[in-house]
Amino acid sequence: MTKINWLQEVEARKEALFADLFRLLKVPSVREDDKATPEAPVGPGPKAALEEFLNMAQEDGCETKQFGPWAGRVEVGSGDQLVGILGHVDVVPVGTGWDTDPFEPVVKDGRIYARGSSDDKGPTVAAYFALKLLRELGLELKQRLHLIVGTDEESGWQCMDYYFKHAEMPDYGFSPDAIFPIINGEKGNVSATFNFQAGAEVAGANHLVSFEAGLRENMVPQDATAVVESANLAELVVDFESFLLEHQLGGQVQLQGNQATFSLIGKAAHGSTPSKGVNAATFLAKYLHRFEFDQAGAESFLHLLADHLHQDFEGVNLGVAHRDPVMQELTMNVGLVNYQDDKGGSVVANFRYPKGTDPEKMAAQTELMQAQRHYGMSMFGGLGCLPLLIQMPFFSALYISTRYTKGIASASFLGIKLGSPNMIITVIIGILYLVQSWVSTLSVPEAQRQQTRNMMFMMPIMMVMISIGAPAGGALYWLVSGIFGLIQQLITNHIIKPKLRKQIDEEFKKNPPKPFKSNARKDITPQANNDKKLTTSKKQKSNRNAGKQRHHKQ
Repeated sequence: MTKINWLQEVEARKEALFADLFRLLKVPSVREDDKATPEAPVGPGPKAALEEFLNMAQEDGCETKQFGPWAGRVEVGSGDQLVGILGHVDVVPVGTGWDTDPFEPVVKDGRIYARGSSDDKGPTVAAYFALKLLRELGLELKQRLHLIVGTDEESGWQCMDYYFKHAEMPDYGFSPDAIFPIINGEKGNVSATFNFQAGAEVAGANHLVSFEAGLRENMVPQDATAVVESANLAELVVDFESFLLEHQLGGQVQLQGNQATFSLIGKAAHGSTPSKGVNAATFLAKYLHRFEFDQAGAESFLHLLADHLHQDFEGVNLGVAHRDPVMQELTMNVGLVNYQDDKGGSVVANFRYPKGTDPEKMAAQTELMQAQRHYGMSMFGGLGCLPLLIQMPFFSALYISTRYTKGIASASFLGIKLGSPNMIITVIIGILYLVQSWVSTLSVPEAQRQQTRNMMFMMPIMMVMISIGAPAGGALYWLVSGIFGLIQQLITNHIIKPKLRKQIDEEFKKNPPKPFKSNARKDITPQANNDKKLTTSKKQKSNRNAGKQRHHKQ
Protein backbone atom coordinates (compact mmCIF):
# COMPACT_ATOMS: atom_id res chain seq x y z
CA MET A 1 0.00 0.00 0.00
CA THR A 2 1.28 3.41 -0.97
CA LYS A 3 2.06 5.61 2.02
CA ILE A 4 -0.13 8.70 2.09
CA ASN A 5 1.21 12.10 3.15
CA TRP A 6 -1.98 13.34 4.78
CA LEU A 7 -0.68 16.84 5.52
CA GLN A 8 0.36 17.26 1.91
CA GLU A 9 -3.03 16.06 0.68
CA VAL A 10 -4.84 18.50 2.98
CA GLU A 11 -2.60 21.42 2.00
CA ALA A 12 -3.31 20.67 -1.66
CA ARG A 13 -7.02 21.20 -1.00
CA LYS A 14 -6.68 24.21 1.29
CA GLU A 15 -7.81 26.80 -1.24
CA ALA A 16 -10.77 24.68 -2.31
CA LEU A 17 -11.78 24.21 1.33
CA PHE A 18 -11.68 27.96 1.97
CA ALA A 19 -13.67 28.62 -1.18
CA ASP A 20 -16.46 26.24 -0.16
CA LEU A 21 -16.41 27.49 3.43
CA PHE A 22 -16.65 31.13 2.39
CA ARG A 23 -19.44 30.20 -0.01
CA LEU A 24 -21.41 28.73 2.90
CA LEU A 25 -20.54 31.50 5.38
CA LYS A 26 -22.07 34.08 3.05
CA VAL A 27 -25.53 32.56 3.51
CA PRO A 28 -27.33 34.33 6.43
CA SER A 29 -28.75 31.29 8.17
CA VAL A 30 -30.21 32.74 11.37
CA ARG A 31 -33.55 31.34 12.44
CA GLU A 32 -36.36 33.80 11.65
CA ASP A 33 -39.74 32.66 12.92
CA ASP A 34 -41.48 35.72 11.49
CA LYS A 35 -40.47 34.57 7.99
CA ALA A 36 -41.30 30.91 8.52
CA THR A 37 -43.36 29.03 5.93
CA PRO A 38 -44.26 25.35 5.50
CA GLU A 39 -41.40 25.13 3.00
CA ALA A 40 -39.00 26.91 5.37
CA PRO A 41 -40.25 26.23 8.94
CA VAL A 42 -37.41 28.12 10.66
CA GLY A 43 -37.05 30.81 8.03
CA PRO A 44 -35.46 30.98 4.58
CA GLY A 45 -31.84 31.32 5.76
CA PRO A 46 -31.25 27.86 7.31
CA LYS A 47 -32.98 26.16 4.39
CA ALA A 48 -30.86 28.12 1.88
CA ALA A 49 -27.67 27.16 3.74
CA LEU A 50 -28.65 23.47 3.73
CA GLU A 51 -29.35 23.52 0.01
CA GLU A 52 -26.10 25.37 -0.67
CA PHE A 53 -24.14 22.74 1.24
CA LEU A 54 -25.81 19.84 -0.57
CA ASN A 55 -25.25 21.58 -3.92
CA MET A 56 -21.52 21.82 -3.10
CA ALA A 57 -21.39 18.09 -2.41
CA GLN A 58 -23.34 17.26 -5.57
CA GLU A 59 -20.99 19.39 -7.67
CA ASP A 60 -18.13 17.27 -6.28
CA GLY A 61 -19.94 14.11 -7.36
CA CYS A 62 -20.92 13.01 -3.85
CA GLU A 63 -24.09 11.11 -3.10
CA THR A 64 -26.54 13.23 -1.10
CA LYS A 65 -30.05 12.98 0.28
CA GLN A 66 -32.31 15.72 1.62
CA PHE A 67 -34.97 15.29 4.29
CA GLY A 68 -37.48 18.05 3.67
CA PRO A 69 -36.35 21.56 4.70
CA TRP A 70 -34.87 20.21 7.91
CA ALA A 71 -31.76 18.16 7.20
CA GLY A 72 -29.59 16.46 4.64
CA ARG A 73 -26.64 14.12 4.42
CA VAL A 74 -23.60 13.18 2.37
CA GLU A 75 -23.04 9.42 1.99
CA VAL A 76 -19.66 7.69 1.67
CA GLY A 77 -18.54 4.06 2.02
CA SER A 78 -20.31 0.73 2.42
CA GLY A 79 -20.76 -1.90 5.10
CA ASP A 80 -23.12 -3.09 7.80
CA GLN A 81 -22.24 -0.50 10.43
CA LEU A 82 -23.16 3.16 10.12
CA VAL A 83 -21.03 6.03 11.46
CA GLY A 84 -22.79 9.36 11.87
CA ILE A 85 -21.07 12.75 11.74
CA LEU A 86 -23.45 15.46 12.95
CA GLY A 87 -23.07 19.11 11.92
CA HIS A 88 -25.35 22.07 11.39
CA VAL A 89 -25.55 25.14 9.14
CA ASP A 90 -27.84 27.36 11.21
CA VAL A 91 -26.15 30.06 13.30
CA VAL A 92 -26.95 32.17 16.34
CA PRO A 93 -28.19 35.75 15.80
CA VAL A 94 -25.59 38.28 14.73
CA GLY A 95 -25.81 40.55 17.77
CA THR A 96 -23.84 43.78 17.99
CA GLY A 97 -20.20 44.83 18.14
CA TRP A 98 -19.04 43.53 14.75
CA ASP A 99 -16.26 45.42 12.97
CA THR A 100 -17.04 43.64 9.68
CA ASP A 101 -20.09 42.22 7.93
CA PRO A 102 -20.82 38.94 9.78
CA PHE A 103 -21.81 37.28 6.48
CA GLU A 104 -18.84 38.52 4.48
CA PRO A 105 -15.96 36.42 5.84
CA VAL A 106 -12.59 38.06 6.29
CA VAL A 107 -9.23 36.70 7.45
CA LYS A 108 -7.35 38.68 10.11
CA ASP A 109 -4.31 37.46 12.02
CA GLY A 110 -4.85 33.88 10.92
CA ARG A 111 -8.51 33.80 12.00
CA ILE A 112 -11.69 33.73 9.92
CA TYR A 113 -14.26 36.26 11.09
CA ALA A 114 -17.83 35.45 10.14
CA ARG A 115 -20.92 34.20 11.93
CA GLY A 116 -20.72 30.42 11.85
CA SER A 117 -16.99 30.13 11.18
CA SER A 118 -16.57 28.07 14.35
CA ASP A 119 -20.17 27.09 15.09
CA ASP A 120 -20.68 25.13 13.02
CA LYS A 121 -20.12 25.78 9.31
CA GLY A 122 -16.35 25.68 9.63
CA PRO A 123 -16.17 22.27 11.38
CA THR A 124 -18.92 20.88 9.11
CA VAL A 125 -17.04 21.86 5.95
CA ALA A 126 -13.83 20.44 7.45
CA ALA A 127 -15.62 17.12 8.09
CA TYR A 128 -16.99 17.17 4.55
CA PHE A 129 -13.51 17.69 3.11
CA ALA A 130 -12.24 14.77 5.19
CA LEU A 131 -14.87 12.53 3.57
CA LYS A 132 -14.11 14.06 0.18
CA LEU A 133 -10.40 13.32 0.66
CA LEU A 134 -11.07 9.67 1.51
CA ARG A 135 -13.27 9.37 -1.56
CA GLU A 136 -10.78 11.05 -3.91
CA LEU A 137 -7.92 8.87 -2.67
CA GLY A 138 -10.01 5.81 -3.45
CA LEU A 139 -9.68 4.32 0.02
CA GLU A 140 -11.90 1.35 0.79
CA LEU A 141 -14.10 1.98 3.82
CA LYS A 142 -15.45 -0.91 5.90
CA GLN A 143 -18.30 1.20 7.30
CA ARG A 144 -20.85 3.57 5.88
CA LEU A 145 -20.29 7.23 6.72
CA HIS A 146 -23.15 9.73 6.84
CA LEU A 147 -22.36 13.41 7.29
CA ILE A 148 -25.72 14.57 8.67
CA VAL A 149 -26.40 18.30 8.51
CA GLY A 150 -29.25 20.03 10.38
CA THR A 151 -30.88 23.45 10.28
CA ASP A 152 -32.20 23.98 13.83
CA GLU A 153 -29.38 23.05 16.20
CA GLU A 154 -29.24 26.50 17.80
CA SER A 155 -32.90 26.47 18.85
CA GLY A 156 -34.88 23.28 19.35
CA TRP A 157 -33.27 20.51 17.31
CA GLN A 158 -36.45 19.98 15.34
CA CYS A 159 -34.20 19.10 12.42
CA MET A 160 -32.87 16.00 14.18
CA ASP A 161 -36.33 15.03 15.42
CA TYR A 162 -37.51 15.03 11.82
CA TYR A 163 -34.40 13.35 10.45
CA PHE A 164 -34.43 10.37 12.80
CA LYS A 165 -38.12 9.79 12.15
CA HIS A 166 -37.25 9.27 8.49
CA ALA A 167 -33.68 7.94 8.56
CA GLU A 168 -31.54 5.23 10.10
CA MET A 169 -29.97 5.87 13.49
CA PRO A 170 -26.15 5.57 13.36
CA ASP A 171 -24.50 2.79 15.31
CA TYR A 172 -22.07 5.36 16.68
CA GLY A 173 -20.79 8.77 15.73
CA PHE A 174 -19.52 12.17 16.76
CA SER A 175 -20.18 15.85 16.25
CA PRO A 176 -17.45 18.25 15.06
CA ASP A 177 -18.98 21.09 17.04
CA ALA A 178 -16.92 21.56 20.19
CA ILE A 179 -13.43 22.09 21.54
CA PHE A 180 -10.60 20.02 20.03
CA PRO A 181 -9.75 17.17 20.36
CA ILE A 182 -12.82 15.55 21.86
CA ILE A 183 -15.76 15.90 24.24
CA ASN A 184 -17.21 12.54 25.24
CA GLY A 185 -20.60 13.66 26.50
CA GLU A 186 -23.09 16.49 26.48
CA LYS A 187 -25.17 17.98 29.25
CA GLY A 188 -28.92 17.95 29.13
CA ASN A 189 -30.62 21.12 27.93
CA VAL A 190 -33.88 22.63 29.15
CA SER A 191 -35.31 26.16 29.30
CA ALA A 192 -37.67 27.61 31.91
CA THR A 193 -39.90 30.65 31.53
CA PHE A 194 -40.85 32.74 34.58
CA ASN A 195 -44.02 34.72 33.83
CA PHE A 196 -45.14 37.98 35.47
CA GLN A 197 -48.47 39.75 35.35
CA ALA A 198 -48.47 43.54 35.25
CA GLY A 199 -49.86 43.40 38.76
CA ALA A 200 -51.58 45.82 41.03
CA GLU A 201 -50.36 49.31 41.74
CA VAL A 202 -48.06 49.70 44.71
CA ALA A 203 -46.25 52.59 46.34
CA GLY A 204 -43.38 53.64 44.13
CA ALA A 205 -42.05 56.84 42.61
CA ASN A 206 -41.05 55.23 39.29
CA HIS A 207 -42.84 53.39 36.49
CA LEU A 208 -41.24 50.67 34.34
CA VAL A 209 -42.67 51.12 30.86
CA SER A 210 -40.66 48.38 29.16
CA PHE A 211 -37.60 46.16 29.49
CA GLU A 212 -36.03 44.26 26.58
CA ALA A 213 -32.94 42.05 26.36
CA GLY A 214 -31.75 38.93 24.60
CA LEU A 215 -31.85 37.33 21.15
CA ARG A 216 -31.84 33.63 22.04
CA GLU A 217 -32.15 31.67 25.25
CA ASN A 218 -28.76 30.06 24.58
CA MET A 219 -26.95 33.41 24.31
CA VAL A 220 -25.84 35.82 27.04
CA PRO A 221 -27.63 39.12 26.25
CA GLN A 222 -25.14 41.75 25.15
CA ASP A 223 -27.63 44.62 25.11
CA ALA A 224 -30.48 45.56 27.43
CA THR A 225 -32.86 48.51 27.24
CA ALA A 226 -35.38 49.79 29.76
CA VAL A 227 -37.79 52.72 29.53
CA VAL A 228 -38.63 54.35 32.86
CA GLU A 229 -41.03 57.16 33.76
CA SER A 230 -40.12 59.16 36.82
CA ALA A 231 -40.41 62.59 38.36
CA ASN A 232 -36.80 62.20 39.54
CA LEU A 233 -35.05 61.41 36.26
CA ALA A 234 -31.99 63.45 37.19
CA GLU A 235 -31.33 61.23 40.19
CA LEU A 236 -31.72 58.07 38.10
CA VAL A 237 -29.38 59.34 35.37
CA VAL A 238 -26.63 60.36 37.79
CA ASP A 239 -26.85 57.05 39.64
CA PHE A 240 -26.75 55.15 36.35
CA GLU A 241 -23.50 56.81 35.33
CA SER A 242 -21.99 55.88 38.69
CA PHE A 243 -23.26 52.31 38.32
CA LEU A 244 -21.63 51.95 34.90
CA LEU A 245 -18.33 53.25 36.23
CA GLU A 246 -18.50 51.00 39.29
CA HIS A 247 -18.99 47.87 37.18
CA GLN A 248 -16.90 49.02 34.18
CA LEU A 249 -19.83 48.73 31.79
CA GLY A 250 -20.88 50.66 28.72
CA GLY A 251 -24.22 52.33 28.33
CA GLN A 252 -26.16 55.53 27.83
CA VAL A 253 -29.36 57.34 28.76
CA GLN A 254 -31.73 59.14 26.41
CA LEU A 255 -34.23 61.60 27.89
CA GLN A 256 -37.60 62.56 26.43
CA GLY A 257 -40.09 64.36 28.61
CA ASN A 258 -40.58 62.42 31.84
CA GLN A 259 -39.16 59.25 30.28
CA ALA A 260 -35.62 57.93 30.27
CA THR A 261 -34.35 55.12 28.07
CA PHE A 262 -31.52 53.23 29.77
CA SER A 263 -29.26 51.21 27.49
CA LEU A 264 -26.60 48.94 28.96
CA ILE A 265 -23.92 47.07 26.99
CA GLY A 266 -22.55 43.80 28.31
CA LYS A 267 -20.65 41.02 26.57
CA ALA A 268 -22.19 38.21 24.55
CA ALA A 269 -21.23 34.58 25.15
CA HIS A 270 -22.61 31.16 24.49
CA GLY A 271 -25.31 30.00 26.88
CA SER A 272 -23.29 26.94 27.91
CA THR A 273 -20.60 29.21 29.38
CA PRO A 274 -22.53 32.20 30.80
CA SER A 275 -19.69 33.18 33.12
CA LYS A 276 -17.61 34.16 30.08
CA GLY A 277 -20.10 36.88 29.21
CA VAL A 278 -21.52 39.94 30.91
CA ASN A 279 -25.30 39.68 31.10
CA ALA A 280 -26.67 43.10 30.23
CA ALA A 281 -30.18 42.13 31.37
CA THR A 282 -29.34 41.17 34.93
CA PHE A 283 -26.94 44.09 35.36
CA LEU A 284 -29.58 46.58 34.20
CA ALA A 285 -32.14 44.96 36.52
CA LYS A 286 -29.59 45.17 39.33
CA TYR A 287 -29.39 48.91 38.80
CA LEU A 288 -33.14 49.53 38.48
CA HIS A 289 -33.91 47.43 41.55
CA ARG A 290 -32.28 50.14 43.64
CA PHE A 291 -35.47 52.14 43.14
CA GLU A 292 -39.13 51.52 43.94
CA PHE A 293 -41.61 51.02 41.12
CA ASP A 294 -45.37 51.44 41.13
CA GLN A 295 -46.38 47.99 39.82
CA ALA A 296 -46.14 44.74 41.75
CA GLY A 297 -45.28 42.90 38.53
CA ALA A 298 -42.36 45.20 37.78
CA GLU A 299 -41.08 44.91 41.35
CA SER A 300 -41.27 41.11 41.24
CA PHE A 301 -39.71 41.01 37.77
CA LEU A 302 -36.71 43.11 38.81
CA HIS A 303 -36.42 41.25 42.12
CA LEU A 304 -36.01 37.89 40.37
CA LEU A 305 -33.40 39.20 37.95
CA ALA A 306 -31.41 41.27 40.43
CA ASP A 307 -31.56 39.18 43.61
CA HIS A 308 -31.88 35.59 42.40
CA LEU A 309 -30.51 35.30 38.85
CA HIS A 310 -27.78 37.94 38.64
CA GLN A 311 -24.32 36.36 38.44
CA ASP A 312 -25.73 33.04 39.61
CA PHE A 313 -24.35 30.85 36.83
CA GLU A 314 -24.97 27.55 38.63
CA GLY A 315 -28.57 27.98 39.80
CA VAL A 316 -27.70 28.08 43.50
CA ASN A 317 -30.36 30.68 44.36
CA LEU A 318 -33.03 28.64 42.58
CA GLY A 319 -32.00 25.52 44.46
CA VAL A 320 -31.14 23.54 41.31
CA ALA A 321 -27.33 23.59 41.53
CA HIS A 322 -25.72 20.20 40.90
CA ARG A 323 -22.24 18.95 40.11
CA ASP A 324 -21.07 15.78 38.43
CA PRO A 325 -17.38 14.84 38.85
CA VAL A 326 -16.93 14.44 35.09
CA MET A 327 -19.45 16.83 33.54
CA GLN A 328 -18.98 19.31 36.37
CA GLU A 329 -21.51 21.99 37.32
CA LEU A 330 -24.98 22.70 36.06
CA THR A 331 -24.97 26.09 34.31
CA MET A 332 -27.74 28.62 33.96
CA ASN A 333 -28.05 31.43 31.42
CA VAL A 334 -30.65 34.21 31.55
CA GLY A 335 -31.21 34.52 27.81
CA LEU A 336 -34.50 36.26 27.03
CA VAL A 337 -35.98 39.06 29.12
CA ASN A 338 -39.12 41.07 28.36
CA TYR A 339 -41.50 43.34 30.27
CA GLN A 340 -44.34 45.62 29.14
CA ASP A 341 -46.27 47.65 31.69
CA ASP A 342 -49.64 46.73 30.15
CA LYS A 343 -48.92 43.04 29.49
CA GLY A 344 -46.50 41.88 32.15
CA GLY A 345 -43.26 40.11 31.37
CA SER A 346 -41.21 36.95 31.19
CA VAL A 347 -37.70 35.72 31.89
CA VAL A 348 -36.36 32.68 30.02
CA ALA A 349 -33.46 30.86 31.67
CA ASN A 350 -31.56 28.09 29.89
CA PHE A 351 -30.12 25.25 31.98
CA ARG A 352 -27.35 22.81 30.97
CA TYR A 353 -27.51 20.01 33.50
CA PRO A 354 -25.07 17.12 34.07
CA LYS A 355 -25.71 13.55 35.10
CA GLY A 356 -27.34 13.09 38.49
CA THR A 357 -30.23 15.51 38.10
CA ASP A 358 -33.12 16.00 35.69
CA PRO A 359 -35.80 18.59 34.85
CA GLU A 360 -38.32 17.04 37.25
CA LYS A 361 -35.97 17.43 40.21
CA MET A 362 -35.08 20.95 39.12
CA ALA A 363 -38.73 21.96 38.75
CA ALA A 364 -39.67 20.52 42.14
CA GLN A 365 -36.83 22.32 43.93
CA THR A 366 -37.56 25.59 42.15
CA GLU A 367 -41.25 25.44 43.05
CA LEU A 368 -40.40 24.56 46.65
CA MET A 369 -38.11 27.55 47.05
CA GLN A 370 -40.66 29.86 45.40
CA ALA A 371 -43.32 28.60 47.80
CA GLN A 372 -41.06 29.27 50.74
CA ARG A 373 -40.51 32.87 49.61
CA HIS A 374 -44.21 33.30 48.82
CA TYR A 375 -45.40 32.05 52.22
CA GLY A 376 -42.55 33.64 54.13
CA MET A 377 -41.16 30.42 55.57
CA SER A 378 -37.83 28.65 55.52
CA MET A 379 -37.25 24.93 55.27
CA PHE A 380 -33.59 25.16 56.12
CA GLY A 381 -33.33 26.99 59.36
CA GLY A 382 -30.87 29.87 59.31
CA LEU A 383 -30.42 30.63 62.99
CA GLY A 384 -26.70 29.91 62.76
CA CYS A 385 -24.90 30.41 66.09
CA LEU A 386 -27.79 32.34 67.71
CA PRO A 387 -28.88 29.44 69.98
CA LEU A 388 -25.29 29.04 71.19
CA LEU A 389 -24.99 32.73 71.97
CA ILE A 390 -28.30 32.70 73.87
CA GLN A 391 -27.05 29.82 76.04
CA MET A 392 -23.70 31.42 76.92
CA PRO A 393 -24.97 33.37 79.98
CA PHE A 394 -26.41 30.14 81.44
CA PHE A 395 -23.17 28.29 80.79
CA SER A 396 -21.18 31.11 82.37
CA ALA A 397 -23.31 30.87 85.50
CA LEU A 398 -22.82 27.10 85.62
CA TYR A 399 -19.07 27.46 85.06
CA ILE A 400 -18.67 29.91 87.94
CA SER A 401 -20.87 27.95 90.31
CA THR A 402 -19.24 24.58 89.67
CA ARG A 403 -15.72 25.97 89.75
CA TYR A 404 -15.91 28.31 92.75
CA THR A 405 -18.81 27.04 94.92
CA LYS A 406 -17.20 24.59 97.37
CA GLY A 407 -20.26 22.43 97.85
CA ILE A 408 -20.79 21.95 94.13
CA ALA A 409 -17.10 21.82 93.15
CA SER A 410 -16.49 18.88 95.47
CA ALA A 411 -19.76 17.07 94.66
CA SER A 412 -20.25 14.10 92.33
CA PHE A 413 -23.05 13.10 89.96
CA LEU A 414 -23.21 9.52 88.66
CA GLY A 415 -19.59 9.15 89.68
CA ILE A 416 -18.56 12.32 87.85
CA LYS A 417 -16.78 15.04 89.84
CA LEU A 418 -18.68 18.20 88.88
CA GLY A 419 -15.83 20.59 89.69
CA SER A 420 -13.11 18.93 87.57
CA PRO A 421 -12.68 18.67 83.78
CA ASN A 422 -13.72 15.32 82.32
CA MET A 423 -12.13 14.21 79.04
CA ILE A 424 -14.66 11.43 78.44
CA ILE A 425 -17.52 13.93 78.50
CA THR A 426 -15.52 16.28 76.27
CA VAL A 427 -15.00 13.54 73.65
CA ILE A 428 -18.69 12.58 73.78
CA ILE A 429 -19.64 16.25 73.31
CA GLY A 430 -17.37 16.50 70.26
CA ILE A 431 -18.91 13.39 68.67
CA LEU A 432 -22.45 14.43 69.59
CA TYR A 433 -22.18 17.88 68.03
CA LEU A 434 -20.46 16.46 64.94
CA VAL A 435 -23.40 14.08 64.44
CA GLN A 436 -25.85 16.95 65.04
CA SER A 437 -24.07 19.13 62.44
CA TRP A 438 -24.02 16.28 59.93
CA VAL A 439 -27.74 15.58 60.43
CA SER A 440 -28.54 19.26 59.90
CA THR A 441 -26.80 19.22 56.49
CA LEU A 442 -29.08 16.41 55.28
CA SER A 443 -32.01 18.80 55.06
CA VAL A 444 -30.44 21.27 52.65
CA PRO A 445 -29.95 20.99 48.88
CA GLU A 446 -26.78 19.34 47.61
CA ALA A 447 -25.29 22.63 46.37
CA GLN A 448 -25.81 24.32 49.72
CA ARG A 449 -24.58 21.18 51.46
CA GLN A 450 -21.30 21.42 49.60
CA GLN A 451 -20.95 25.06 50.55
CA THR A 452 -21.59 24.38 54.26
CA ARG A 453 -19.65 21.13 54.58
CA ASN A 454 -16.55 22.85 55.95
CA MET A 455 -18.70 24.76 58.44
CA MET A 456 -19.99 21.43 59.76
CA PHE A 457 -16.82 20.96 61.83
CA MET A 458 -16.77 24.42 63.41
CA MET A 459 -19.50 23.78 65.99
CA PRO A 460 -17.96 20.50 67.30
CA ILE A 461 -14.50 22.08 67.49
CA MET A 462 -15.92 25.09 69.34
CA MET A 463 -17.78 22.88 71.83
CA VAL A 464 -14.66 20.77 72.48
CA MET A 465 -12.58 23.92 73.09
CA ILE A 466 -15.19 25.20 75.55
CA SER A 467 -15.58 21.90 77.36
CA ILE A 468 -11.95 20.74 77.53
CA GLY A 469 -11.03 23.00 80.43
CA ALA A 470 -14.46 23.48 81.90
CA PRO A 471 -15.72 21.77 85.05
CA ALA A 472 -17.70 18.60 84.33
CA GLY A 473 -20.83 20.27 85.73
CA GLY A 474 -20.75 22.88 82.96
CA ALA A 475 -19.80 20.32 80.31
CA LEU A 476 -22.81 18.21 81.33
CA TYR A 477 -24.98 21.19 80.40
CA TRP A 478 -23.61 21.16 76.83
CA LEU A 479 -24.00 17.38 76.70
CA VAL A 480 -27.68 17.49 77.61
CA SER A 481 -28.22 20.49 75.35
CA GLY A 482 -26.63 18.61 72.45
CA ILE A 483 -28.83 15.55 73.00
CA PHE A 484 -31.97 17.68 72.94
CA GLY A 485 -30.66 19.55 69.89
CA LEU A 486 -30.08 16.29 68.01
CA ILE A 487 -33.58 15.06 68.88
CA GLN A 488 -35.02 18.38 67.71
CA GLN A 489 -33.14 18.15 64.41
CA LEU A 490 -34.37 14.59 63.80
CA ILE A 491 -37.97 15.64 64.50
CA THR A 492 -37.57 18.58 62.13
CA ASN A 493 -36.10 16.44 59.33
CA HIS A 494 -38.47 13.49 59.60
CA ILE A 495 -41.75 15.00 60.83
CA ILE A 496 -42.02 18.76 60.44
CA LYS A 497 -40.40 19.24 57.02
CA PRO A 498 -42.23 16.34 55.32
CA LYS A 499 -45.47 17.80 56.69
CA LEU A 500 -44.61 21.22 55.26
CA ARG A 501 -43.66 19.71 51.91
CA LYS A 502 -47.01 17.87 51.85
CA GLN A 503 -48.85 21.13 52.54
CA ILE A 504 -46.93 22.85 49.73
CA ASP A 505 -47.69 19.99 47.34
CA GLU A 506 -51.39 20.22 48.17
CA GLU A 507 -51.27 23.98 47.58
CA PHE A 508 -49.71 23.47 44.15
CA LYS A 509 -52.35 20.84 43.30
CA LYS A 510 -55.06 23.40 44.10
CA ASN A 511 -53.26 26.20 42.26
CA PRO A 512 -50.99 24.56 39.69
CA PRO A 513 -48.38 26.74 37.96
CA LYS A 514 -48.88 27.60 34.30
CA PRO A 515 -46.83 25.45 31.95
CA PHE A 516 -44.30 27.13 29.77
CA LYS A 517 -42.43 26.45 26.53
CA SER A 518 -39.38 24.28 26.87
CA ASN A 519 -36.92 23.77 24.01
CA ALA A 520 -35.21 20.66 25.23
CA ARG A 521 -32.81 19.17 22.71
CA LYS A 522 -32.25 15.50 22.31
CA ASP A 523 -28.87 14.08 23.06
CA ILE A 524 -27.72 10.89 21.31
CA THR A 525 -24.85 10.36 23.75
CA PRO A 526 -25.58 7.71 26.40
CA GLN A 527 -24.04 9.87 29.14
CA ALA A 528 -26.74 12.49 29.10
CA ASN A 529 -29.79 11.16 27.26
CA ASN A 530 -32.17 12.64 29.79
CA ASP A 531 -33.61 15.87 28.43
CA LYS A 532 -37.18 16.59 29.50
CA LYS A 533 -39.40 19.58 30.10
CA LEU A 534 -38.94 21.76 33.14
CA THR A 535 -42.12 23.42 34.39
CA THR A 536 -42.21 26.38 36.73
CA SER A 537 -43.72 29.80 37.16
CA LYS A 538 -42.81 32.87 39.17
CA LYS A 539 -45.28 34.11 41.74
CA GLN A 540 -45.52 37.85 42.34
CA LYS A 541 -44.06 38.90 45.63
CA SER A 542 -46.53 39.89 48.17
CA ASN A 543 -45.02 42.73 50.36
CA ARG A 544 -29.67 25.17 22.87
CA ASN A 545 -27.02 24.05 21.99
CA ALA A 546 -26.30 21.84 24.89
CA GLY A 547 -23.15 21.03 26.67
CA LYS A 548 -20.45 22.53 24.52
CA GLN A 549 -18.09 22.97 27.39
CA ARG A 550 -15.42 25.62 26.96
CA HIS A 551 -16.56 26.20 23.36
CA HIS A 552 -15.82 29.72 22.23
CA LYS A 553 -18.20 31.13 19.67
CA GLN A 554 -16.82 33.16 16.79
